Amino acid sequence: EPSLRLSFLYAQYFCAPERDALLKQSNCPSFLLGVAGPWIVICGAVLPHKTVVQRLSAYEWHVCSRIDDDAQVLAAARRFFALRRAIAESTADYGHVPANPVFPDDYPSFNSYIDENNNSVEFRYVKPLEMDLSCIVFLAERLDNGVQFVVKFVSRYNAAAHMHMATGGYAPRLLCHQPLGPGYGDWALVAMDYVAGETIFNKYGAGPLPDDVLGAILDALDHLRSEKYILPDLRRPNVMILDQEDLLMRERIKMIDFDWVCVEGDGARYPFHLSPALESLAEAKEYDVITRTHEENMFKKF
Repeated sequence: EPSLRLSFLYAQYFCAPERDALLKQSNCPSFLLGVAGPWIVICGAVLPHKTVVQRLSAYEWHVCSRIDDDAQVLAAARRFFALRRAIAESTADYGHVPANPVFPDDYPSFNSYIDENNNSVEFRYVKPLEMDLSCIVFLAERLDNGVQFVVKFVSRYNAAAHMHMATGGYAPRLLCHQPLGPGYGDWALVAMDYVAGETIFNKYGAGPLPDDVLGAILDALDHLRSEKYILPDLRRPNVMILDQEDLLMRERIKMIDFDWVCVEGDGARYPFHLSPALESLAEAKEYDVITRTHEENMFKKF
């Protein structure tokens, strides 16, 4: 597949020993063009500490008919015109590579959100909260007062369910849920209070849970169900227990994942590419309509 092969060729080219000096001065931003017969894909690539390649276009058919095909010609022309301008700008940047560059941290470029009072809140990233390279959850810190909170990037999120649970004391306070803007599809930024504690998985592993913990989780689910919400991803890493041992257990349990939460009967579906673990726990298949039974299955095996 051309775009995949391009990824390896890009890494091979810039990681060659003779380009060590360039890698110390630049993240080597590049445009990659994949050709498969009449189909062409445009990719962008950068090399911070690992190879990152993103498809900037779909595979587009670059063949035109002689009969009323102006739209096809203009669409192809727009893509190549944009690519030509981008290559010119990139080429100019390579002519001014600093001798001792300061590379940005490997964090998303979004560093502010709009709060409930319509004020812009600027922040910096402190650390990722997952060890995976594809981590999309981060600890962040406000620039004005140093208060720490959690930033998460999502393509699907039930903010209403999160606020309902936060009102009942079963979730951290939701600070914002806002779209990333044009060019990012359905992706949005979610910010919520940071709470000190451990996930159920980190605290208990796969071992048995105390009765008071199970009872508190059931209380949280009852509160969620009071508005007919379904929690279709009820796994131990998605539930936290606060460090404050002086509180009642029901006050210490916090749900932290509302990505797929839906209203019973609204026809919402699981995404494709479910993990085998989730399929087994929920007894669900990818793209299944989410039902209350899936949540109940997960609680039985929790």
